[in-house]
Amino acid sequence: MNRHQNIIGLVAGLALAGFMVSTLTGAAAHGAAAALRNRRAAVEDTYTLSKRVFKVGDVSRYKLNVKANIDGKDAATVSLTFKVTTKSAKPSGEFTLVNEIETATSTNEGKEQDISAFMPVVTVSRDKAGKVINKSEGGNPQAAEQIANLLQALATINDAYLPKDPVKIGDKWKVAITNPGNGGGATKAVGEATFADTETLMGIKSVKLKVVTDLVTENAEEKSHSVSTLNIDPVSGKLLKVSAKAEGTSMGTKMVRELELTPLPADTK
Repeated sequence: MNRHQNIIGLVAGLALAGFMVSTLTGAAAHGAAAALRNRRAAVEDTYTLSKRVFKVGDVSRYKLNVKANIDGKDAATVSLTFKVTTKSAKPSGEFTLVNEIETATSTNEGKEQDISAFMPVVTVSRDKAGKVINKSEGGNPQAAEQIANLLQALATINDAYLPKDPVKIGDKWKVAITNPGNGGGATKAVGEATFADTETLMGIKSVKLKVVTDLVTENAEEKSHSVSTLNIDPVSGKLLKVSAKAEGTSMGTKMVRELELTPLPADTK
């Protein structure tokens, strides 16, 4: 695989991930963001969930796998490990996160290649008005745009799904999600979230949400149905895990897209 094919495969994989994440994640919250914490209500196992407050110096590490099938054929698979460091944070909800890609590989037609050199450093920030933006440094420009939007989406992915009222396992609530796309555009999806269960991950008893959404569009040829699960630390509000699958069509092309984000120890590569 030559350099040109390598970049095309990478961008294709990340572009599909971005299309899928647009049905999985919401825009940043406006105003103050309270900590997502587990506050036991009068009923045992009832949770009041609110938005996360970022803490300066906090470090999280993740593994991200993205794969897609286009018209019945497997497309490039992209695997990343990356570190997220909170560089600044304010009680009003403003934050700055620095995302550093530690390893990156692309698998296309059974051939695996190291693509770490194409990866940017991505800074994601939210201002006092609640607007979230990203900035990329280094890497391949096309790949940088795709992965920057993906990492921006993951930074506040759980904000759009939090219920207004206390919930217990089995409760359901409606969600409406808007996410910025490439070139200044945006996508919207609507659906339903369910408090599915609790699950212990890396010693943390997490809240597990199941979210089912459909893309909202006036174009009958653009469709996407997504089923995802999110695990959230109810004490810190930190996103721990995402598993998602989206099926649909884009410009007449049938697509199946899968994304999995899993936590890694903060001090071990």
